[in-house]
Amino acid sequence: SNQRIYTDRKPHWEKPLLVLNLLNEMKESDELMWVDTDTIVMREDVSPKGVLQSDSDIGFCADKAETPFNTGVFIARPNNRVKKFLKDVIDCGPMSNIRYHDQSRICERMPHHPDMKVQMLPIEWNYAGCTDWARIGCADPIIQAFHGWPRDKAIKKMAVLMGLEQPVAEVETFGPKPVLCFPCMTYVNVDE
Repeated sequence: SNQRIYTDRKPHWEKPLLVLNLLNEMKESDELMWVDTDTIVMREDVSPKGVLQSDSDIGFCADKAETPFNTGVFIARPNNRVKKFLKDVIDCGPMSNIRYHDQSRICERMPHHPDMKVQMLPIEWNYAGCTDWARIGCADPIIQAFHGWPRDKAIKKMAVLMGLEQPVAEVETFGPKPVLCFPCMTYVNVDE
């Protein structure tokens, strides 16, 4: 979606609202996987189906930053516990002087929803140096992430991983922010 709902929040805040709206349209037997645009799916031969355990409501990979989970990739079930949780995150809104926007609020609100079962996903589902909190490495990531990388460096590395010799980009409009479009991917730089 390139629709901006919030004019008083950073673009990151479109994510929880978009996810909640999608969950409201899904059957309870479905699962939703969110993947941020600063990631590359490295292994299309691996299905996310079944990664979220049958008794879990939502799953995130760990993060070693100021938040325990990274929300760049997650899997959620469209049940009332997850919907109530996301509604709470949206209603509470941004936290003051916090770098991680919706991610910080998501992690802050988790303890307020003890009935929701949160699963830690294997690191290969959202591998980046900043999410390798145990420094275990990941030789064969399913999803390679570039959280926190400088924009130009991330774009160049993503282009190489996609097999592009040089990133051929065109600019499209996303509210007040430019979107760089590659064949097969879009990278939104929300911090500039």
